[in-house]
Amino acid sequence: MVEDISSNDATDQQTITWREAWLTALFRPNLANYRSLAKNTNITRNRAYKWVTVSGFFYTLYVLAYNLIYRQGEFRGLAGIAVFLISTTLLVLIVFVILVLISNAIAKLFGGDGEFTELIRIVAAFTAPAFIVNSVFVIIPVFQMPLNTQILSVIFVAYLTGLFILSVKAVHRIGWAAATASSIVPVFVFLFGPTVGILTSTP
Repeated sequence: MVEDISSNDATDQQTITWREAWLTALFRPNLANYRSLAKNTNITRNRAYKWVTVSGFFYTLYVLAYNLIYRQGEFRGLAGIAVFLISTTLLVLIVFVILVLISNAIAKLFGGDGEFTELIRIVAAFTAPAFIVNSVFVIIPVFQMPLNTQILSVIFVAYLTGLFILSVKAVHRIGWAAATASSIVPVFVFLFGPTVGILTSTP
C-alpha cells in the first residue's frame, strides 16, 4: 500500500530528510505525497539544486570510471577529466532547471496556480536518486547479465516522465491532459534527446 506522508504534522514536514524526500518522490508517488513535498519549505530551491548537482556529478564520475576501466576509454589527463566532470555536471543542472521552467510556464497557461519552487522540490527529489538507479544499468554489462540496458533506460525515462506529469498535476492542480501536455511538450520537443543521452551514453 502506498504510504501517505501528508498526514505528518507541520514539524515533521519541515524536518524531512533527503532520504525520506527521495524515497517518497521516486518510489511512493501519489498526489497527496507530492503536494506534501511541494509545500515543504525545508526543501529550499538551493537544496534542490544541490541534490541534482551532487548526484549528477557522482553519476558522471561513475560512468567515466566505468568507461576508463571496463571499456578502456581514452585517458585525457586530470585536466581533461576535470573539465568533462564540471561541464557535464553543469549541463545536467541547466537541463534540469530549463525543463522545470518550461513545464511550469506551460502549466500556468492551462490555468495552473502552482509555483516554480514547489515544482522543483518534487522534480529534484526524484531526479537525484534517479541517477543512482541508472548507475545500476551502467554496471549490468560487467556481470554479463541477460538484460538490455538500453531498453531498461528507456523504460526508466518513461517512468520518470510519468512522475513529472504527476508532479505538475500535484503542484498546479490541473487536469491530467493539461499536466501531460505541460510535461511532454518540453521533454519531447526540447529535451528528450539530451535526457536520454545523459542517462544512456558514456563519455
